[in-house]
Amino acid sequence: MFYDIDSLKKKSLKVYNNGDIFRDFIENTSLFPFTISLKKVKQSDIQNSFLVLEKELKKIKLENLNILYQVFSFKSLGQQKLPVGVVFERRDDVLDFINKKEAFELFVDAYKKTMKAYPKLNPLVLEKPFLFLQNHSILNELFFSK
Repeated sequence: MFYDIDSLKKKSLKVYNNGDIFRDFIENTSLFPFTISLKKVKQSDIQNSFLVLEKELKKIKLENLNILYQVFSFKSLGQQKLPVGVVFERRDDVLDFINKKEAFELFVDAYKKTMKAYPKLNPLVLEKPFLFLQNHSILNELFFSK
């Protein structure tokens, strides 16, 4: 597999699962555009597996992903414009792709509400965004129910 959509999803999930996407929001940093490199294709790959490459690239295009191309020179094939990466320009692009937009929006709402009332919790949320996300309903009951 050269341009495997499942592999792209797995790599995209890392930015979510390791908490970087949450920290990017909290600290207002510049994680995006975020690029995932694709497997480098050799001349022999093109010659022997062209139809497979084409099929896999079509799957990526069906996901409406922003594909980064580069021109390579090959001895017998000449110059070929090949995909080298997938670029997520905005946070919403990657969240849509990995189907985590709703969970992220839940995090944002809970974070804003909590920080307004308890700003000293910010270092904890930065360090453990998933802990916060998993327990926001408990925190909501503790801090905001009457």
